[in-house]
Parts: sequence; C-alpha cells; structure tokens
Amino acid sequence: MADEEAPPLAKRQAVVARAGRSASLSDGLQRLAERLAKKGTEDGARLDRLVNELFFELANADEVQVEFAGGQTAAIRQDLSPNLTHTGGIVWETSYVLAQYLRDLFSTKEEKRKQDQTLLELGAGCGYLSIALRQCFPKRWCKVVTTEQGEAFANLRENVRRNAATGLKAKVLDWTDQEGRSALGTFDIIVATDVIFSLDLVAPLVRTLRACSSESTIIYLSVQEREADAHAKFLTLIKKSFLEVEALPVQLSDAVLQRCAEAQECLLFRIAGKTR
Repeated sequence: MADEEAPPLAKRQAVVARAGRSASLSDGLQRLAERLAKKGTEDGARLDRLVNELFFELANADEVQVEFAGGQTAAIRQDLSPNLTHTGGIVWETSYVLAQYLRDLFSTKEEKRKQDQTLLELGAGCGYLSIALRQCFPKRWCKVVTTEQGEAFANLRENVRRNAATGLKAKVLDWTDQEGRSALGTFDIIVATDVIFSLDLVAPLVRTLRACSSESTIIYLSVQEREADAHAKFLTLIKKSFLEVEALPVQLSDAVLQRCAEAQECLLFRIAGKTR
C-alpha cells in the first residue's frame, strides 16, 4: 500500500483545457449568483444551463482554487489528459456539495467540540473533499486518509503534496483487495462522492465501507444516480450492512451551491450502525 505524507453531465472529462488555466470556485459561484438574480432564471431549463456552464468551466481548468470562510485555501490540480481511463481527473459536483454540507455541519457548536478524530475518503479522485475538510477543521482531525487507485492516484498524491498538512496522507486503495482494505483500520468518519457507477464495484464498495467502519463510524455519501441498477443494488446491500441508512435533504448555507445541488439532482446519505 503506497503512502504519501503531506451528466445529466456535460461530458466534461473529455475536454482538454488551455495549459495553465485556473478557475476559482468562489468567483464562479459569485458570477452564477449575479446571473441567477436576473429575470427569467425561474425557468428550469435555463437554470440547468447556467449550472452546467459553471461546472463545465471548473472542470476545464487545470487548477481549481478555493477560498474558505475561515481564510483557508486549497489549490486542486486536475488531470485533463486526453483519453483518461478513469473518472478521477476532475472535481465532480457532488464533491463540492458534500464539502459544503459537512463544513456547515462541522461548524455547529456540538460538532466543534470533537477532536482527535480520523477521516477516510474513498474514491477521492483529485482529493478536494478530504483536503477541504482537513484545511477547514485542523483541530478535529488527527489523521485524514484520502484514497484512490490506478492512474488516478498520481494526481491525488500531488494534490496532497501541494496542500500539505499534518496528518493528511494519500494511500492506494483497491476496493477488491481484501488485505488492502483491512490494513487501513477503522475511522470515525468516512466520506465518498460519486462512487456508485459500476454494478460490479457495488459489493466491493460496501465491503470496504464495512471493513473501515466500527460500530460508531458515520458515513456521509453524496451521489448522482448514474447507473440505476448499481444504485438499487447499493441500497439493498448497504441496508444489510448498516442499521441506519438515511437519505438527507441537501440543505446548504451557500444558496447558490444549494441551487446547483438541486439542478444536478445530488443525493445525500448518512450511514451508521455497522451490523455485527
């Protein structure tokens, strides 16, 4: 196991951006807010188009820059190489959505008291979600492990290096590797986005979630329903493995990102209570 310290889609993965181009999430949301304030955006088709344009722009940047409310920043390099054999080269919508949801949740009075916890991200892609949570809540985590496999891992490792922080590590993880998933140990919080896309990988994903969970672990999952059979199978298997599988309303403090989540039909789940 390698260890490094530290749509309705627009079919964005196939488009190569101009070399060195960067995009700011905050600036993009601000521009979208201004466009949404104009008359006519009540029309669903126009809203979808504006939201798709925002995410298309972000996905076609070599680097996405993010500024958080507390002054922290993250710079996420995307892999826009042509003919990629994986989907982890860009930051997907659900990653932005879940990052905002958890930033809101972890900022509440009760959650702020929690310290020395461990965080695992599965199928991290570029690593935005785990990096954002580590940057925004440095006192909460004693260990943050962000995972990928195959060709996608190199870019994830580079983003961990670029956003280096105590306790933040990138590790190779193949969900089908029983020894590898067991070697990670268990975590307090597990997060994942857009990991339900292949019928064949549903069972390995659920086994990985179980292997990395204790009875007190909480899992937060944000997805778009990309493959109906895989989605249905996941819900069936996860309910056999965990006692609590709750579909949550997507409620974000950022009103513009909220509208994006609704337009993109992002789903959010809280999973807990590992069965024996």
